[in-house]
Amino acid sequence: MKPAVLLLAATAVFATGAVAETVPQTPLGWLAQMGDFRGNTLPVRAPENFIGFLHAATEPDFHQQRMVNMSEPAYWGRATDSMFSPGMIGNLTAVATPQTAFAWAQAMMDPRFYEALGTVMGDPGKWTRWSMASMAPASYQPFFKPFDPQLQARWQTEMQSPANWMAFFNPLAASPLAVSK
Repeated sequence: MKPAVLLLAATAVFATGAVAETVPQTPLGWLAQMGDFRGNTLPVRAPENFIGFLHAATEPDFHQQRMVNMSEPAYWGRATDSMFSPGMIGNLTAVATPQTAFAWAQAMMDPRFYEALGTVMGDPGKWTRWSMASMAPASYQPFFKPFDPQLQARWQTEMQSPANWMAFFNPLAASPLAVSK
């Protein structure tokens, strides 16, 4: 019984240490939120957040920038650093609350939730933006980035950065890579 009590106490402590984040309003804001492991469970914590995330994640801009981020070394350094931060535990435990389960159970019985899902997925403007995205240069640039010598130099610089090594070898210290919110 004692280990269970300690586990619950530790969970309560870590849950209060979660990063207080604001709900992003743009697709690029949501993308930045998803790359930060101290707050990327935000869409799952409330049905309203999920609808906002779904709207952002079904935009072509979201995926165009996501492809650009995949080749940027600084993005990977910050994401990996936030994955090993103490705030990540609070982020995960914030999902496992009775309030979250109750909010989702309530949403599953509410026809307005399904109407909001249908509105997001059936938006004719969104379908038009997707059809026009194939003509935008931003859709093709990520495929040419690996051949860019400047990108290769950024990877070399990032791999040799003392800040990355400090964050790697001492994950409990304040991170030099952390992005302030």
